[in-house]
Amino acid sequence: MGTRMLIVEDEFTSRKILGRFLNGYGDVDVAVDGKEALAALSDARDQNTPYDIVFLDLMMPGLSGHEVLQEIRSDEAKRKVSQANAIKVVMTTASGDKRDVMRAFKAQIEAYLTKPVEREKVKETLDKLGYAAPAA
Repeated sequence: MGTRMLIVEDEFTSRKILGRFLNGYGDVDVAVDGKEALAALSDARDQNTPYDIVFLDLMMPGLSGHEVLQEIRSDEAKRKVSQANAIKVVMTTASGDKRDVMRAFKAQIEAYLTKPVEREKVKETLDKLGYAAPAA
């Protein structure tokens, strides 16, 4: 089975663009808010097809990206998931606030992408995380 990715983004255009950039890297699902993201993560885990990487928008209505991240890490801790097997989280946001960046890294994200997200930055991030680029 290939890499499983989840895009959590409330804005349609951002979802479409990121989805296009991820095309070929693996299976991509989409959640439009934090509540839907947690349901998708739970369903994937229950079906033994967990996500490898989550692209998580920081600012969303309802549950924020920070709250979703906290739930992800809390669930992994309860289930004693090793750091090596933990979901890789890439935070995406239009915010350039350094406090948001530091808070996200302290909550164990792997990377941070500022919007508008660029194809090259997505590729660099995936390369660093060990996900091979799709064959041309």
